[in-house]
Amino acid sequence: MPIQSSIWNRREAENVSCWLCQHFQRYDENAQPTLCQGECRKNPPNRAMDEEIETSSEYNRWGYFTFIFWGNVAWCSGFQASLEENIPASPGSLANNCANSIYDGAILPRDFQAQNTPPWSKRPEQESCWYCNHWQPKYPDQSIQQNDPCAGFCQKDPQWSSSWQTDRFPSITVEEQFPVWTYIQYGPRNWCGKWERNPGEVADPPNFGQGLCVTNPA
Repeated sequence: MPIQSSIWNRREAENVSCWLCQHFQRYDENAQPTLCQGECRKNPPNRAMDEEIETSSEYNRWGYFTFIFWGNVAWCSGFQASLEENIPASPGSLANNCANSIYDGAILPRDFQAQNTPPWSKRPEQESCWYCNHWQPKYPDQSIQQNDPCAGFCQKDPQWSSSWQTDRFPSITVEEQFPVWTYIQYGPRNWCGKWERNPGEVADPPNFGQGLCVTNPA
């Protein structure tokens, strides 16, 4: 059922909302968006509740940015007015479209970053994680075709804890522990407010003739 709540924005008259913030990444790239959803990209993604273990030998953790359901209502004290030109109008006031949003039909961060569907980015590729000084590519040779060829890690900050994360695979009977890093699948399509240009030479993102970062098109 639609979410009818008392959520409101006491700073609406000041034009302070995530929708108008420099750090907000809309999920809807259309000129007339119908989705209120998006992500706050003020800080790098964290190993938080919204995560999965990547089923590979590295035991990496997926990293997601903070998910914002009502982009036109939510705000935080880290607000910065967006420098984006011609920001499209949000899908309606709280009394209209956004109030009638249904959580069951929401596009969540994992869906937005789903394999073979690189997410839309309001920032140009040259301002993405791929070209950031904090970016660590997963593969040392991007000329070799790999699964998730544009994947890597944001190493802006140390991990939340210096402890080791207990592995959760039920097939392992002896408790083992592994270090975990925040995993980003599409470096050229993701960005955050802590971006700093890599002063070194950066190779172009891989394209094996099936589109940027795509190896196995759906």
